Amino acid sequence: MKEEKKKVLKKIKTWLGSEEPDYVEFLGRLLSSLPDGDNDVFPPVVEGGMGWVEMELIVSLLGAIENGKDVQVALRYLFGI
Repeated sequence: MKEEKKKVLKKIKTWLGSEEPDYVEFLGRLLSSLPDGDNDVFPPVVEGGMGWVEMELIVSLLGAIENGKDVQVALRYLFGI
């Protein structure tokens, strides 16, 4: 694993200790949804999990969001709300 990825994991692990259990579970379920994420602790967010394409789309979407207005635009454009 590259050093940059190790830094991200360390930061998240430190941060998880102060998060609500629902958020911790969401993150575990999200990771369990990815290829090779099968485990006995967290069920996937979506039945059958996701592929790498779906993960990249989510990463791209979240990376493009800079503020609440962007969130509103994405919700309106993608879901009509």
